[in-house]
Amino acid sequence: TVNGGWSNSTAGTSSIVGGGYMNKANGYTSVVAGGRVNTANNYYTAICGGYADTVNGHYSGALSGYSNLAGDASADTAVVICGGWDNSATARYSFVGGGKNNNARGLYSVVSGGGGSTAADSNSARGDYSVVAGGSGNIATNSYSTVSGGGDNTAGGSYSTVNGGWSNSTAGTSSIVGGGYMNKANGYTSVVAGGRVNTANNYYTAICGGYADTVNGHYSGALSGYSNLAGDASVDTAVVVCGGWNNSATEKYDFIGGGSSNITSGNYAVVVGGVGNTAGNNYSTVTGGSSNSATGYGSMVAGGFDNSASGTRAAVGGGDSNTASGSYSLVCGGSSNTASGSYAAVAGGFNNTADGDYSFAFGRYASTAGHDSVAVFDWGAGLGHFFIGTDATNTAYRLYVSGSAYCTGSWQSSDQDFKFNVRPLVQPLEIVKNMKPVRFTWKQGYEKYGISGGKDDIGFIAQALQKALPELVAEGADENHLAINYDHITAVNTAAIKELIEIVENQKAEIEQLRAEVERLKKGK
Repeated sequence: TVNGGWSNSTAGTSSIVGGGYMNKANGYTSVVAGGRVNTANNYYTAICGGYADTVNGHYSGALSGYSNLAGDASADTAVVICGGWDNSATARYSFVGGGKNNNARGLYSVVSGGGGSTAADSNSARGDYSVVAGGSGNIATNSYSTVSGGGDNTAGGSYSTVNGGWSNSTAGTSSIVGGGYMNKANGYTSVVAGGRVNTANNYYTAICGGYADTVNGHYSGALSGYSNLAGDASVDTAVVVCGGWNNSATEKYDFIGGGSSNITSGNYAVVVGGVGNTAGNNYSTVTGGSSNSATGYGSMVAGGFDNSASGTRAAVGGGDSNTASGSYSLVCGGSSNTASGSYAAVAGGFNNTADGDYSFAFGRYASTAGHDSVAVFDWGAGLGHFFIGTDATNTAYRLYVSGSAYCTGSWQSSDQDFKFNVRPLVQPLEIVKNMKPVRFTWKQGYEKYGISGGKDDIGFIAQALQKALPELVAEGADENHLAINYDHITAVNTAAIKELIEIVENQKAEIEQLRAEVERLKKGK
């Protein structure tokens, strides 16, 4: 049936043209309901108005529009175009809902509109069950892929989605780009939530905004920031960078919490802000500051500037230019301090050094050269020594104080269990007789030995005392000088006093005997 119009024709059985101009209903029970130069070529096809629309697929149709194509072969089924210009739907059950230069090529694919005046601006749903919901120049190339709008976006992974923005792409299965510009979600189930020029390259990766951030490690992510890197190889796992600029977390389970130019290169390493910090070993941590490095296993730097913790589980608590290089060493703060011995510690201050194992130093220029030693304030302590004060270096004593000191009690080991070959001190008075106490004035220029130059004093000359009591004289601050153990002179004095008491008692007995003899002689007269 032709119901009017001009130059219309029906070639199919039970076909209808309802008017218009130069319309053709060629398929079985096909319908053209007006319009101009429209052609319905297959059975059960329909065109409702429009201009130069063509329907080739059976059970297919076109609703108005210009130069639209519904189906490019007789095998296409249930293809529909609803308006628009130069649109095409060429796969079974595909649909185009308007716009210009759009095409739906995949099975059950949909283009909802949009497009543009050139082929480059067209939207294309190429994968089966793919969707382009509008915009311009968008492409959904894989099965179940979706582009929700925007421009020049590509959903290339199956089940992937681009929700808008410009020049974004998804290459990974089930990946998502939520908008922004030139973002890429390349990994399986990867996500880029926006921002600019961000790339999520591995599976289960995520980038939430930012600019030029890259995530390579699986289960890894970047939260905003600029030019950050989370993972440098596909084997990196659960790496996270939260903001900042030019940060790089490159090993498994690393974390950078902002800042600038920070680096983590050990597993489970952490940098929390700051500038130019490095956590370079497994379980290492830097919690801010600038130019700090924690390169020992399990080491930590808690801020400050130019601090280094290179020993195993070493720590620096802040300050500047401090170094903890010994295993389990600690510098609590201050400036230019070094703890290089195992379990060594510096409590702060300036330019202190704890070199020996289990040594401790604080103050200024304090130094411990031996293990189990403590240095307080200036100069250094040897093995097992405790030095206090400026120039305190006399190693003849376990405890040396440069300057006055006060003690309410003093104890020394003296139990018989610790001793053998015990014998009396012989001729103590003779020993004391040979001891030569003197008055003297300390020379200038020996301050590093704990000597206050120009001070008058009383004591002994070590070389002279050594002849009488060699046990009480030993090397002092160095092998060229001698020191005296003044405490042990007490034992010599005690023995001498006892010898004097014995002499006095003997003399007293003799006197009493003589006195009795005198009395007896007096009575005999």
